[in-house]
Amino acid sequence: MKQTNIFQGCTLQCDVNIFQLNKSITISLVNINNELTDIVIQQPIDDCEPINLLGSSNTLKNISKWLSEIIQKQVCIISSVLIEFDGKTEIELLKHLHETIKQMQ
Repeated sequence: MKQTNIFQGCTLQCDVNIFQLNKSITISLVNINNELTDIVIQQPIDDCEPINLLGSSNTLKNISKWLSEIIQKQVCIISSVLIEFDGKTEIELLKHLHETIKQMQ
């Protein structure tokens, strides 16, 4: 379990599980109100459920940076991912992840 403080009062916890046929990252995001949201990123994408995030755009930028570091270390390779944020797709984070993935391929 890795922990990264992404802003005051918020802790991002990541538990990375890698299996021979299934690579997944489970992230728990706890905000200042101690509300917990689990983020599950799975490969292949067909098994991936929409990801829900709590927080501000600044939070998403930090998560994006942190996730791309994981990807660069090749702990988990993500082909594509859908992120729901306040009911909308978070384009900025998707683009950031997409660029990171493209650089790896």
